[in-house]
Amino acid sequence: MALKNITNNHIPNNVRAQVTDLLQQATALLKPYCANLNNADRKKLKGLSGKKKHMVQRIIDIRNGDHSLGCPDVDWDEMLLDWSDRTFLEETEMKANIVYRMCSSQRMLSDADCLNNARTDYRHTVYKFTNGGNTKGWDLKYNELKEFMPRTGIKGKKKKERE
Repeated sequence: MALKNITNNHIPNNVRAQVTDLLQQATALLKPYCANLNNADRKKLKGLSGKKKHMVQRIIDIRNGDHSLGCPDVDWDEMLLDWSDRTFLEETEMKANIVYRMCSSQRMLSDADCLNNARTDYRHTVYKFTNGGNTKGWDLKYNELKEFMPRTGIKGKKKKERE
C-alpha cells in the first residue's frame, strides 16, 4: 500500500519568492565573472583532481613562504587571484549542491504524494465510469486519462460496451 501524504511541510509563497529572488541575485552577481563552457570545452579542460589540486596548493604555499622559490615566468599575482576565485567557486558549488540536494529530495517526496493522489483519483474515475458515471463527465475523464494507466481499466464485456 502506498503511503499517503508523505510530506505536508509546504513552502510558503513568501519563502518561495525570497529564494527565487536570492537565486536571481546570485546568478546576476556571478554572471559577469563566470564562463558557460560547452561540453567539448568541459571535456578538454576538465578540473583539478585531488592530487593536482594539492600540488597547486603546495606550490603556492612554498612560493608564499619564500618568493625566491617561485618561477619568474609565472604571473604570481594572477595565479593567486585565480586560486582565490577557484577556492570561492568550489565553496559556492558545495553550498549550491547542498541546496540542490535539499530541493531534489523534497521534490521527490512531493512527486510521490502527487502520484499517489493521482492514482487514487484515477481509481475513483474508473469506479465512477464503470458504474454508470458516464452521464456526468466521468467517461470523458476516463478516456482522457486511460493512456497514462495502460495496465488498468475495464475488462471484458463492460469495456466493449463503453467503446
